[in-house]
Amino acid sequence: MDRMRRSFRSNVALALAMVLLLPMAAACYRYVPPEGGPASIARGERLRVSLSSPVSVDLGEISVDDAVLVSGELIELKEDGSIVMSVAEAQSPSGATRGGVGETVTIPADAIASVEKRVVNAATTALVVVIIAGAATVIGVTALNSGSPGGENGNGTPPPEEDLRPTGTGRVP
Repeated sequence: MDRMRRSFRSNVALALAMVLLLPMAAACYRYVPPEGGPASIARGERLRVSLSSPVSVDLGEISVDDAVLVSGELIELKEDGSIVMSVAEAQSPSGATRGGVGETVTIPADAIASVEKRVVNAATTALVVVIIAGAATVIGVTALNSGSPGGENGNGTPPPEEDLRPTGTGRVP
């Protein structure tokens, strides 16, 4: 029974660790204009390019003929101002979004309205971490206080049975 209790507690600890690490994997992001302009965005950084005129973006077998917003990773910023990027998604004027799988696209400089880079939204991420940590604490404390399977008192032995034999005359009042 002691082994069951250790296993139960280690499972609770594992679940808590996973819940606490989840926000790190799915942090909240936002896009902001780069302080030093597009030239300050490093190769491999995530960016979003708003287009002043629609551009055709080929995403494998699908083509978005009128993309007005393209996001992905920077591959190269050319001297003429055009951007070569690995596309994650492209959005048309209607708002329809198509996902990419890293297709390389060159956005001409004269079609670029603005460039933004992705950054962690610290305030929102901190709020999510606090909420998840609070929930995980409540779950963990509740689970640990409920005892382990195999006994109501948590030591692996069942609680004593109540004496259900009638007392007295045997008449029901």
